[in-house]
Parts: sequence; C-alpha cells; structure tokens
Amino acid sequence: MAAYGSTDATTAVRAGRTICRILSRGGRETIPAFEKLAAWRKAHDLALSVYDLSECLPTEERYALRDQIRRAAVAIPANVAEGHGRGNGAEFAYFLRVAVGSLAELQSLLLLARDIGYISADALHDFWPQAAEAGRVLEALLDHVRAQG
Repeated sequence: MAAYGSTDATTAVRAGRTICRILSRGGRETIPAFEKLAAWRKAHDLALSVYDLSECLPTEERYALRDQIRRAAVAIPANVAEGHGRGNGAEFAYFLRVAVGSLAELQSLLLLARDIGYISADALHDFWPQAAEAGRVLEALLDHVRAQG
C-alpha cells in the first residue's frame, strides 16, 4: 500500500496487533506499470463485476462455488500483473496464457451457477460482453508479446 505514496493513514488494530492500514488516495500517487495496461484494467474491472455478481449466490456456497468464481476472477488481473513484472517476454506470454485460462474457468463456473439456478440468465447476459472484451484485449496483448519474440 505504501506504493501509493500517501501519508494520511488510518490503522485498524485488533487485540493490540495492526491488522490493516487504510491509506487515503490523496496526493501524488505512484501507479504500478502493469496498471497502465489495458488488459490489466479490463481484467481488474471484470473481477470487480464478478464480486458484485457473486453476491447473489446462497450463503451455503460461500466457501465453495462463490469462492472458486472469485478466485478465477482475481487470477486474471493478478497473472497479467505478475507476468508483466517478470520483465521477460516468454514469461509474460506464459502468464497471459494462464490469465486467458482463468477467464475460461470463470466463464465455465458462471455457466454452472446459472444452470444450478444461482445466477439469472439476465444477469449473466449482461456480464458476457465485459468478459468477451477482457478476453479480446488479453489475446491482443498476448499476440503482441509473442510477436516481440
């Protein structure tokens, strides 16, 4: 969190231990290089949408399907960031392929949630264009990285 460069912080303490620090986003910020990638931004926005979409799953799915859906969604931008941070084209391409695979896993899990009756077809219909756009941008970046050799 310190990367954002803010000095204004609120600290949460439980049983005498600092458990998290909430930093304001005021002032000058340092943006990680991966955050400038359209593929990361699209994947990040998709993950945020999935968190909202997965709220409607029943509580008995809290530690099962809902968590698996969220893990798949979070893995997409995380793999873009990790691959970008490796600084090597071949490794970046590998992590982009993993991100594309996580997107396919997410889509499969959401179809399962729909078929079980946990997510409405309408809610999923609204989600597909965002997922497709994230996939197109990921594939375009992967093609670009591969072309760079």
